[in-house]
Order: sequence, then C-alpha cells, then structure tokens
Amino acid sequence: MAKKSSTPELDDIFGSAVDNQAATKKTVAPTGEAARLEKAIVALDTAYEAGEDCINPLTGQIVLDNEYDAMKKRLFDIRPTSFIFKSVTASKVSSSGKKIQHNPPMTSINKCNGTETEKQEILAKWFKDCGVDLDGEIPTTTNQVVMSYKHDGIALSVEYVNGQLVKAGLRSKSGVDGEDVTDKTLYIKGLPQSLPVSINCVVRGEIECFKSIFEKKNAELIENGEEPKANPRAYVAGCMGRKTAAEIMNAGLSFMGYNILNYDKAPYKTELERAKFAKETLKINYINLFPFAAGKIRKMEDEHRNADFLIDGIVLSVNNLEEQEQLGKTGSGDTANPKGKLAYKFADQEMTAIVKDIIWQVGRTGNVTPVLTFNGIPLEGTIVSRCTAHNLGII
Repeated sequence: MAKKSSTPELDDIFGSAVDNQAATKKTVAPTGEAARLEKAIVALDTAYEAGEDCINPLTGQIVLDNEYDAMKKRLFDIRPTSFIFKSVTASKVSSSGKKIQHNPPMTSINKCNGTETEKQEILAKWFKDCGVDLDGEIPTTTNQVVMSYKHDGIALSVEYVNGQLVKAGLRSKSGVDGEDVTDKTLYIKGLPQSLPVSINCVVRGEIECFKSIFEKKNAELIENGEEPKANPRAYVAGCMGRKTAAEIMNAGLSFMGYNILNYDKAPYKTELERAKFAKETLKINYINLFPFAAGKIRKMEDEHRNADFLIDGIVLSVNNLEEQEQLGKTGSGDTANPKGKLAYKFADQEMTAIVKDIIWQVGRTGNVTPVLTFNGIPLEGTIVSRCTAHNLGII
C-alpha cells in the first residue's frame, strides 16, 4: 500500500487514491520480451538522436516520452544487466566528423515517472535519500531543493579557456566524447564566443528552437521541397547533425544553459547562486530556478505547453552543490546518473480522435493486435495517426 501524502495540497497534486493494480506486482516475462524491448529501444534512441520520428519498429507506431520511459523501466525489471543500461544512449547514430572529449562525461538524470501514485513514492524516496526529509514525506516547501523546467533540446557541452570559447561538442552514446560542433556555435543565440570574465570552465545546456520560430522554419522546408520536421527538437537535431555551420546561420537556434563545471574557486555554492552568476556575470542564457514548492508542480504541468519552447518535465536538484556532489551517483562508472538530481516527468498529452479504420496486425509470435487509424492529431509536438488498441477495457 502506497503511503499517502500528509497534506491535502499534496493529495491534490499526486492523487489521493491508491492504484489497486499495483504496478510493482511481479510477473513472469513472456519469452523474448526483453529482446523485443532492446530492439525497440535501440531503434527509438537512434531515431531520437537523428531527429526523426520515434517509431517502434515492432508496431510501426510513434512512441511518446512516457511510453519510452515505461519500456526502459520494464526492461530493467526483467533484464537489469541489459546492454541498454551500459551507456547513456543505445543510439546507433555515428559521425565520421571530428570528436572532442567531455570532461567530466555527459550523463543523464534519473526519472520520476509512472502513475501518480508511483511518482509520489519515487519523489518521497528521493527526498529521503537526499536527506531533505528523513520521515519519508514530501515537504510542502523547502529551500534545500530547487526546481526548474526541463528543456527538451539537444545536449551541448562548451569549454571556455581564459574566457574564450575553444570547443563545443554534442553528447554521444558513451557520454565521454561527442561530435565537434565548435564552428556551429557562432550561430546559436545565447552562447557567447567570449565571456565578460577571463575564466576556465565548461558550460552545459540544451540547444533548442522556439516553437514560434520552428513553425516558420518548417514552412520554409516545405516551400523548398524538403521534408518537414515533426517537432522543434527533431529540427534542431537535423541542423546540428546534418548541416554545415553556414547552413544553420539563420536556423533560429538558441542555447539554454543548466550547469557550469570545472571552474576552480567558483564564487557560488548553490544552484541558485550559480544560475545568478551565469546570467549576470557570464551573460549566457540559463534556466530559471526557484526553491521547491509542491504546489507548483501541478501548475507547471498545466502551463508548460503554453511556453514557446519544448518542455518534458521538471528537474529537481539539491541546492547546495557540495551536498549534491557528496550524494554520489547511482551505480558505478563515470557516466552514472547523479543522485542529487531527479527528472519529474509530466503525464502524456491526451487528445480525442475519431477512428477511421481498424487494422488487425499479426506479430511474429502470431499475436493479433488491433491498430486504430485516424486523421493526424498533434500530440506532444508530433502528428499521430495510428495507435495500438491493446487495452480491451478502453476499446
């Protein structure tokens, strides 16, 4: 039985009812399920990095963010030693271009995803593990943890020496190297070639394209006879991975920083102070941070689709940087995820569709699955026109 939150405010955020179908119930994995999940995840990671529609090769259907997270969670439950978990991404995208080494390696963030009950449990455990609340409850407010929107773009690491931008690279499968895109940084807004102060540091963040700009650029692609992109993130991936610096001169790309590393004797000790330093002293675009407030979670989720940039959740961080570092990482290795950060994922968007046809799809094992087709509808930045009707209760 899940432990309920201690205040009506939190009950409203996470839902007071306990999911009676307990997602943690142990089941025996069907034969070949792990292999099928691995194949799908490799294909999805590859498509994601290449800026293409994320389509499950086994079903032919677009997979949304939370569905993908559920697939990885399921795979970990039945095959925790899978090669999928040995690297930052299972993408097969490779580049013949120049590489740069990332120091430290570029990692990911542990996810808080699932049903409202599951997310409440994960969040409560994270607070407890971080030493913020030893009673296992989610605090209503606390200055020990900060929160910000999780921008959904392409990860970039930029190195400055004596205040000058010397190299920049994307994140690769290993997390320890990446494609050199230094020449392209000239045309990314919010990422200065020279800092106002002569320091050595590494700045990390996301390359993104505002939705309003993306609509115009996508229209230009269509006019030029090119294939339009499904969403701003796919557009950015295409620009950074397939186009030259000259070709992205007017692409409308922007940078949003979220971390500063390798800065000796930094004049800040917390996430909030670092963000202020990045904006006011370094003059770079940087995420907006504020102290954790449980009441803001629902509001941020309700409002995030109104923003002019893609968002796929909230990043929670232990505010004190030394304490965050001392918490360590999950697992071993340089690319293990930090314990002092958590990505709280939003629920997938829901839309109503009028079914045009039902296709009875036969899988390799002989299972028959109904696939619904309908006029394309915008869903999480992607046009969806098919879905698997696997749940008889919903049908």
